[in-house]
Amino acid sequence: SMRPMDRVISPLRAFGAHIEGVGDRATPPIKVTGTRLDTAHVATKVASAQVKSALLLAALWAPNSPDSPSVITEDVATRAHTEEMLTGFGADIAVSRARDRTHITVRSSLPLRATTVDVARDPSQIAFWIVAALLSGFQLTTRNLYVGQGRLGLADVLRSLGVAVSLSEVKVTSSGPTATLTVDGTKGLNGIGNVEVAASEVSSMVDEIPVLALLLARIDGVHRLRGLGELRIKETDRVQSTAALLRALGREVEIDDDDLVVYGDSRPFAQGIVMSYGDHRIAMCAAVAALSANGPITVKGWQCVATSYPHFEKDWQTCVS
Repeated sequence: SMRPMDRVISPLRAFGAHIEGVGDRATPPIKVTGTRLDTAHVATKVASAQVKSALLLAALWAPNSPDSPSVITEDVATRAHTEEMLTGFGADIAVSRARDRTHITVRSSLPLRATTVDVARDPSQIAFWIVAALLSGFQLTTRNLYVGQGRLGLADVLRSLGVAVSLSEVKVTSSGPTATLTVDGTKGLNGIGNVEVAASEVSSMVDEIPVLALLLARIDGVHRLRGLGELRIKETDRVQSTAALLRALGREVEIDDDDLVVYGDSRPFAQGIVMSYGDHRIAMCAAVAALSANGPITVKGWQCVATSYPHFEKDWQTCVS
């Protein structure tokens, strides 16, 4: 209820929507007054697929002629799940690139048609097992993993570091492109050196940043993750909560504006009690850290994991056995 909604309310108003929130950032409760929507041309101000998805749904309901569609423009291309899904349901959506900007053209195409969707596996969830494999030295294979736009940032960064991450059996399905991902954690993490992740890379792995920071905390060197402002408005301020977790695990961390600086150390993490801060991704990071710690780790507030991954504990038990 503390997440600011102005980032989505403001562009929705361009479609004629009547929405109000509390205070300057329009936090909940939110008041929505139903009304007829209009065609609009909107340039998003934040790199958020969630904001973009709200605008796509609004655009579907805005009556327009073939030569006057709604257009949504992004400076940074975000994950394309909604465009792919809506197209599968018969929506008239076209995506183009010009001058390093993404333009999404939406023509009114209601009613949509029913279809069957086979939902692929989520890269943000498999990220925990990728890091677990690298920290614990085992091999990992996952099939039917979504590998579309904006979802392979973690794999790209790891490959740039020389980590053995590969894709095979790539195909297009009803929920977008999928593949089999293989990680060989038996080769270790030695010799990588200092790592820097640019702000331009963060949008393609925004949910994976905490577990990437956890991995870097076990690699000798000084590592900088840049431009993490989008993480500050999740279940927690994830820049702060990630730093707090790493400190509890015995690592030195600095926060420099929206950058996170991690002083990596190849020694095992410290045992002890850590807080989840009510954030599912922080809790799961702590569990992965326990695979590479010098003793047991107790996670307070573990129940928040059910937010996104209610079967995580069962999968974790399978992993450690």
